[in-house]
Amino acid sequence: MTTITSAPLPKAAKGERPFSLKDADHERLLNMIVALTAEISVLQDQQDMLTRILVARGVATDEEIAYFQPDAAASAARATKRRELIERVMRIIIADAERAVRDEKPYEDLLAMVSSPTS
Repeated sequence: MTTITSAPLPKAAKGERPFSLKDADHERLLNMIVALTAEISVLQDQQDMLTRILVARGVATDEEIAYFQPDAAASAARATKRRELIERVMRIIIADAERAVRDEKPYEDLLAMVSSPTS
């Protein structure tokens, strides 16, 4: 079996993000909603598929699936997946914050700019 590897993609694109809505905040919110909708759609399909397989094979009933209580390891794994989901959904805000920090001028430069006499 052949494995194809590629360089990891950057977390944030360089430069300004093009916006097509009223303002950047509306664009960010739209991107977050679209990301959440995609996640929900995939999860619903997977849940439906797995439930149908388990019930059809007699492995579990709908009630057993609905009332399942995870153990500590499963709860920890769920918490990790939840954090990763939030990071994906909030990616646009995180990327903008990282870009703002990266583009910050050093404190001394800002101080010199504010304290310099104007002509």
